[in-house]
Formats: sequence, C-alpha cells, structure tokens
Amino acid sequence: MHDSVIDAGLIAAVHLHLTSQTGPDDGLTDAVVQVGLMADLLDGTYGGTVELGTVLRHGDLGIGTVDGLDGELVIVDGVAYVVRSNGTVEAVAPTVRTPFAVVTPFRPSTWFSVRNGDRPAFLAAVEEHRGIAPIVALRAHGSVASVALRSVERQFPPYRPLTDVVAEQHAWVATSVVGTFVGFSFPDELSGVEVGGYHLHFLSDDRMTGGHVMEFEGADLEVSMAHDHDLGVVTPSLTTLRSALSADRSAIAEVEGR
Repeated sequence: MHDSVIDAGLIAAVHLHLTSQTGPDDGLTDAVVQVGLMADLLDGTYGGTVELGTVLRHGDLGIGTVDGLDGELVIVDGVAYVVRSNGTVEAVAPTVRTPFAVVTPFRPSTWFSVRNGDRPAFLAAVEEHRGIAPIVALRAHGSVASVALRSVERQFPPYRPLTDVVAEQHAWVATSVVGTFVGFSFPDELSGVEVGGYHLHFLSDDRMTGGHVMEFEGADLEVSMAHDHDLGVVTPSLTTLRSALSADRSAIAEVEGR
C-alpha cells in the first residue's frame, strides 16, 4: 500500500506518504524516506523491521539507529556506520535491521561556509539559507575544536521507554577532530512521526568516533543543503501514523538533549 495520508496544506507543505511494504518495489519515490515512527521509538519499539540494504536503496545520506537500539546510525556516501555506546565506530552489514532511520539521495542545492561556529551559530546559518522548504537535509564537513556526542547501550526485551534509556546514555567529547555532520530538519508539526526541528549525527573522517550531536564549538565547516517537500514513511498502519502526531513533544525534546 502506498497512500498520500495528509494533505500538504495541513503540515507545513510536507507531502507525507505511507507504505507498509519494505521491499525494493515498495513504490516510494520520495525525496526523503523514513523507516518507523519517533513515537514508536519513544514507547520502546526497538526491534528492527527493515534491512539496511533496503534502506540504502532509497538514499546515500542518513541517520537513525539499529536493531535493539544498539548505537547511533550514520550513513555517509551510501555506507552505513553505527557508533556504539563506547564511542567506537563499525560499518554495518546490509542485513542488519533498523527500527528507525531516515535517508535521502542527497542532491544539495545550497552551499555555504561556517567559520569558528558552535551549534547555535551553525543552525542560525542554516536557517538563513533554508528558504521555505519544510524539510532540509544537511551535510557539513570540516574541523571541529570540540564536539559533545552520545550513544546508548543495546537494549533487550522487555524494552524500556526511550526516556529511561537516554537517562543512562554514554556521553563523551571529541577534540580537534575532522569529520562530517549529517542531519535533517523537520517541521514541529511532524513531531512524533519524526523529530521536529534539527537532528544531527557526526562521523569522524578516521571512523574512530561519532554519535548523536549534543553541542559543538570551534567548527570550520563547508555546508551543503538539500530542500525537500516529500516524505515517505514505512509504518504498519495509517492509524499508527495519525496517533504518532499526538506524541509527547516534551519527551522528544528530552531524548534529543534539548
């Protein structure tokens, strides 16, 4: 099944589509494709549903997690990496499944530089360049004086809510590192389906560290952006999707470290 489920005018001009299929012929041709719902992740749905090999057929840049919430997923140049709770980075086999991931075939249309910036300055620069598109995909490469990162330990059934897991997250600071920030910005109206606002992951060039980005400073970055309107979501049912739109936004902010 592949349906348009929410009119563009209702959620900040996003064309939101639904499919319950997970194969190569699922019909999703959207600029951004997502597996799973943020609301389900909040509730502790960590079992992987779609193989990363399938996810990568829909994009070469992305973020998310893997089966059992076993680390932070970063997809760069079509290769999937996971940052474990101890900060180590591993390439991920295409047979590994994900409960939540968002990818895009990255085709930037905007480029700019950030010099000696921190996270707020970086996001302010993105806002200046983003235009009216409701969805933005970001890739920013360069040197960073320091970046605060986090990941979480693998979970096992019965799964706990995400807020409980993140309360025990592992955090660290990488200094004098060169790497790539990958992220997306979605309208706040999509919170529960996605993470409303900005969501960034980082991967160092030497593949020695990475993770979910909390803060950074002293960054000299070359930034590229793609502006999109179409989001395709792989989720079990329309009822689940509509329910996700009423998810607790404060809980999402909590797990994002805002």
